[in-house]
Amino acid sequence: SGFEFVLSFFRLFLPDYMIDTIASFSFLTHFNSLINGLLEWRDVLFFASIIILFNFMTMLIVSFKTAGSSFWLKSTNKWVYACAIFLMLIGFMGFNLLANNLTRGTQFDFTQEKTWTLNKDSVHVLENLPENVTAKLYFSNILSKRNPDLRQMFDRVKMLLENYKTASNGKFNYRIYHPQNLDDSEDKAISDGLQAIPLIDINQNALFGLSITDSLDNKEVIPYLSPERLSFLEQDLTSLIYRLSHKKKTVGVISSLPILGGASENDSIMLQPFEISKKIGELYHLKLIQKPEDFDERPDLLLIIHPKSLSDEMVQKIRQYSQDFGKILLLLDGAAEAQRLYMNTANPYGASELGGLDNFWGFKFYSDYVVADLKNSITVDATSNYKTNPAYTQDVIQFKLSENNFNPFSSITKNLKSLMMTSASVIMPLENAEINFMPLLMASDDSALMPISVVYNGLNPRQILSFYQKDENVKFLAAYIHGRNPKNQFDLIVAGDTDFIYDSFWGSKQNFLEESYFVPLFNNADFILNALDFLANDKTLLDLRGKGAKNRPFNSLENLRKQSIFEYKVKEEEIFQRIEETKLKLQEVWNKRDFEERETFTPDELSLISNIKKELNTLRLNLSDVRSLSTSKIEKIALKTKLVNIFAVPLILSLCLIIIILLRRPRVQKTKSEKHLNKELGKIAALCLLLLVCGLLTSFMNNLSEIEQYEGKPIFPKLANEINQIKEIKISTHDKALTFVLKDGLWGLKERPEIPVYQERIRSFLSALIEGTLYEKKSDRAENLSAFGLTPTEIEGSVATRIELFADNGALIEGMDVGKYDIELGRGGSAAYIKFDGKFQVWKAEIELVDLSLDPDLWTYSHLWDLRFGRLFKINGQEDEALIAEYMKHFLNSTFKSTAQNLHQKKKIAGFMLDVENGVTAKIDIYQEDQKYFAKYKFEGENVNKHIELFDKSAQMYYFEIDAEDWEKIKNVNNLAKGKNRTL
Repeated sequence: SGFEFVLSFFRLFLPDYMIDTIASFSFLTHFNSLINGLLEWRDVLFFASIIILFNFMTMLIVSFKTAGSSFWLKSTNKWVYACAIFLMLIGFMGFNLLANNLTRGTQFDFTQEKTWTLNKDSVHVLENLPENVTAKLYFSNILSKRNPDLRQMFDRVKMLLENYKTASNGKFNYRIYHPQNLDDSEDKAISDGLQAIPLIDINQNALFGLSITDSLDNKEVIPYLSPERLSFLEQDLTSLIYRLSHKKKTVGVISSLPILGGASENDSIMLQPFEISKKIGELYHLKLIQKPEDFDERPDLLLIIHPKSLSDEMVQKIRQYSQDFGKILLLLDGAAEAQRLYMNTANPYGASELGGLDNFWGFKFYSDYVVADLKNSITVDATSNYKTNPAYTQDVIQFKLSENNFNPFSSITKNLKSLMMTSASVIMPLENAEINFMPLLMASDDSALMPISVVYNGLNPRQILSFYQKDENVKFLAAYIHGRNPKNQFDLIVAGDTDFIYDSFWGSKQNFLEESYFVPLFNNADFILNALDFLANDKTLLDLRGKGAKNRPFNSLENLRKQSIFEYKVKEEEIFQRIEETKLKLQEVWNKRDFEERETFTPDELSLISNIKKELNTLRLNLSDVRSLSTSKIEKIALKTKLVNIFAVPLILSLCLIIIILLRRPRVQKTKSEKHLNKELGKIAALCLLLLVCGLLTSFMNNLSEIEQYEGKPIFPKLANEINQIKEIKISTHDKALTFVLKDGLWGLKERPEIPVYQERIRSFLSALIEGTLYEKKSDRAENLSAFGLTPTEIEGSVATRIELFADNGALIEGMDVGKYDIELGRGGSAAYIKFDGKFQVWKAEIELVDLSLDPDLWTYSHLWDLRFGRLFKINGQEDEALIAEYMKHFLNSTFKSTAQNLHQKKKIAGFMLDVENGVTAKIDIYQEDQKYFAKYKFEGENVNKHIELFDKSAQMYYFEIDAEDWEKIKNVNNLAKGKNRTL
């Protein structure tokens, strides 16, 4: 039951929790948990129960074979034993259902990094959520068949979400969706911002992503959950949740590197922002400071990167910022290699220029030297000719710092695993400076200082390695400095490298369809973010960053390998030099013969040539021996390790197994009388069935989702049955109201009873109320109502709309307040924020309200002509399309001001004969009385549509007043039409 091809069948028709239940009966499921370093109580109980099950089944079989004489269940009837075995299996299932649901989450995490245990920062974020948070995980099951890694990723995300829910004290909830092609779940996923994965062979999309929203409808999205980011999953999710309510501080940026993007040096291309700036921008507002005046709006923190050519005014502003309890992150470099990627390659290297700020802050930056670190160096390809001499060497200028090089007592660095630096320089405190100096990063004990010229002159790693000489000096690469002077109490974090923030130095960018994501390889970005958070006194995520899969190198072997390579390269250089010198001797012999114009060598020359060739062969053999010796120690250790793993461990396990077998003794069961048969079988049946019922009950109760209880449920569950009882609809705002009353089967407007109402609009409105469903649960606090447009309508300035449905006796059937109602849900769906009477709980509801304007003209036939009456073909015999369009423009925009049943001094001033589609004729006569203008309608024809039929009932009884300005516009068009007739 633990194999994917078995589970994939059940996934077709069972929910996720049932799939987990089926998988929990598999030995494979629990064994996989153990090999991943996670032991849950359910695993212990499963293995215990399966041992007990097999022992009991063995005893039942023995009892049957011995005619019931060796076990307390005595019978010679095979069906009794068959029932007992069946009941034992039922009891086994029930027991493990209980264990799976009651002990899930009680676990022992044996991984060194506590991969399966929530980081304390995650727990802190979840326990202190200001608003309820809901996560929606979308996963198309078809992806399991296409890529098993995605199924593993999905299971890990699901487990993590469950742990979040447990740790949040009810503040965090989640739901899992399995979208099918073109279903509602797919619409929701796309509306949430997920990236669709096209499956070209079956012409449909798949989805795997996550959206997180809080009760104020703030949203964060992971469009695609990439397996490459599995190690950073907890960090990503916790950061997303944190950002929902995090108020960003401002970071001022002074940089000679294009960290925020922009034009290149010669404006030939537009540069993309550094990935590190995007990471910072997720938590802080970045403000570029280019001139002293930009300090007028004081940033919360200051980020200075490779400063160059700072003006005196800018230096003074930085000093003033520092003296005012400044928080500064300073990145310096003696040779910024990344800078040359954006500038003319002929541009020389240049060190950072501080304009005396280093003395002001009490430290010295040794820009004339770079750190070479053999112990942390990386292996690079230094081959010049692959055919003759492939060469890989250690780059001591570019090195990877490990945990031993981080300050374990600083919250900035104590959880980091690795950090890549190149051509870094040393930071040291000045003597007698009024500062507290705390190192953060330092080189290893096998390192040296080399002149910066090795970088400026472009020496390759092999050449640099030949000059390497270890020294015993301590080398600080980054430090935290606090000013003790009362007049300059600054907080400064300074690092002696800037290249380490460039994208390619710490990660790789992966493109997936329209989305791109960055996969960190080192903790460079975590160091920068931790430094900024530390300066901002925000410790929420400091312990979380750096958590992930840890690379466990064999440190002793790795150091041995590097030292062997170093010794080999030194000897190799010596041998190569002697080989070249020997070749020169040989060349001299040849040159002498050619100079003397001889065709043969003398005996002495032949002897010399023979000796030289022997020397060359000897040197080549020496080179081969040196290469062999450089790896011999490592190969011996590898051989010993293989011998232990292949032979010693299995031998020890085999001996233990033999001892256990020898110590076992057969057990003899006492015989019981036949009269206890039915009683004992009944006890087994009762116990096993009780376990099964309890297991099924806990499985159902534990997996009841609050989201499932409301999502997709009708806004008004009883409204469909009560629809015929509705006799009055009232829609109101703070200062307006419309009341629709049902009379004789037709809806009328109480405020203007003489003008017919659009019956279809009322019916569509009621249908929307019936079909509307709850989508998301939002805030339940009164102070947040205004954020959703749901301030009570009694309050001045409220934009909420009140909807009430009444029965014939005036009793309220249903009522609710509607806030913002034009929220798009994707693929044509829309939503609104609603609130029910007597509650502060806000809901996001999927409902098509279209327009809740309280303008009566939008609900009634209140214009001189309505498009619902039909399309016009002629007006007063005119068929000119341009003229008809001009008439229609004014007819449609001329609204009724009032009505009158009788006109005592009316005067007809115009008449319009309109030929409408389906053979219908409409006659509109215009009358004038006391400077007012009225329209009178008469419709003729057999195929009158329902809109005309409805309007005609009022048209026969009333004159409809139109505005004088509207009439003037129509009259002008009418005069134009008469002019055309005379011309014709």
